[in-house]
Amino acid sequence: MTKTPENVGQARQKRSQTASETYGLMETAVSHLRPRKSSMLLGQVEKQIDAVDQTPDGENILKCASDLCRLNWSLIPPFFETSQNLHKAKDIINPWSQLACELARYDIDVALTYIEQTPAVIGHRSIDSILPWGQLALDALIAAGSETKIWKAVTIYLIEAASYQCGYSLSRWDFFLQQALRIAKVSPPAAEAFIQMGNRMCLL
Repeated sequence: MTKTPENVGQARQKRSQTASETYGLMETAVSHLRPRKSSMLLGQVEKQIDAVDQTPDGENILKCASDLCRLNWSLIPPFFETSQNLHKAKDIINPWSQLACELARYDIDVALTYIEQTPAVIGHRSIDSILPWGQLALDALIAAGSETKIWKAVTIYLIEAASYQCGYSLSRWDFFLQQALRIAKVSPPAAEAFIQMGNRMCLL
């Protein structure tokens, strides 16, 4: 059979089983939304899935996307957008994806912030910083357990540490998070204020 441009295009568009399963999960997850909104989301995600499916680490990324989708579908579009920016960092993309999944199992908002702020951390610090930066957030959530509400303080940390205005090292942020954990046992809002205002003090 002669390979025409149309045939070549069809061959390239053929999805792997993992990609098909990921799309199916997303389709089910947004089925409760208004038809127009779900159609727009699925159109966006379909393109992202097909793009990721063609990358060397596509299967691992799609498996993590499936795990995220089972937790909350809103994580999927930003996850794919950021992961595509990391596809050249072969040593980073898989552990980054796995860390996003681990964070999502503890808190969706923290995981979403981690995913969305990753490009800012790369720009402000370095690509090698995104794993220790995210690990500090995960460590804080694990240490807090189910009795201490610290997710808002951790979310603020991820944003503040990614800011171009912040000069603190990650080791310094580790200290702040440990103190925030102690404060959160008494007052979660005070822990949030401590993380936010503590960072801003470096500007004075």
